[in-house]
Amino acid sequence: MAGLEPMYQTLSEFYEKPFGNPFPKRDEFNKKYERFKLLIVVLNYAVLDDSYYIHLRIPSESSPGKSYDVVIQFLPQSDVVKNQLSLDNYVVQFFSNSPSFVYKYAVLYKNYGYMIDALQSKLDPEYANKLPEKTNKDMDLTYEKSLYFAVKFLLERKAVYLYKPALKFQKKKDFKDLVSSIEDNKSSLKRSLSDIEKEAEEEGKIDIKKIEKQVQKRLGVRDNNNQKIKPSRSTAKDSNGNRIFAMTKKPKKTPNAKITPKKSTRKKP
Repeated sequence: MAGLEPMYQTLSEFYEKPFGNPFPKRDEFNKKYERFKLLIVVLNYAVLDDSYYIHLRIPSESSPGKSYDVVIQFLPQSDVVKNQLSLDNYVVQFFSNSPSFVYKYAVLYKNYGYMIDALQSKLDPEYANKLPEKTNKDMDLTYEKSLYFAVKFLLERKAVYLYKPALKFQKKKDFKDLVSSIEDNKSSLKRSLSDIEKEAEEEGKIDIKKIEKQVQKRLGVRDNNNQKIKPSRSTAKDSNGNRIFAMTKKPKKTPNAKITPKKSTRKKP
């Protein structure tokens, strides 16, 4: 399988047909994405040799509170593309330290030229070249969930993250710093290899209540002074029986102060 001819795609092409194949689980992944999209964060980006690297943090589905690093590299294949203001026509490569990516797809992406070269060292050498005999027996070459979330998130916000002048307003890192900030699989998960493989198999089981708490925490409603507004403990309910929270803010207390008359500077006649 080594040395296969790369079939590079743009981000939009990869989203529609990864590796040129239809994606049958799109509806399933879209439903999951809607639950998690408010927890996805673009951390920073870097530029090296005309390539752009966007670093995202993607929440774990099976372990609320845990998240994984995803990096998407955008490479220009011509001077015409390199001089464009958008990354739309750049081709892409990927990296994720999600266990489901590591155990199911990492080697396949690597062999097809879709793994970011500079981040291959982040894969533990014990399994960096091991084919997914258990978790992906058929060697399916398709989406992994953390990558799907990252791709969809960026495409939904093209004007912010895929337009070079707008991207400059995001946090920029030196490429070496970006690479060093990404933990390798073993360090980030703090588990044995067997535990990581088990987590890859378990990824997909959702604790809805914990996810909702995370989302509500992320959605901090603020007033004009950028102060958080706490929900009142209303007992009203909507037609579905869900509790309705009215956004209120306690008025600020003003200290009592004596009002002294202003001395006139007018001279008596």
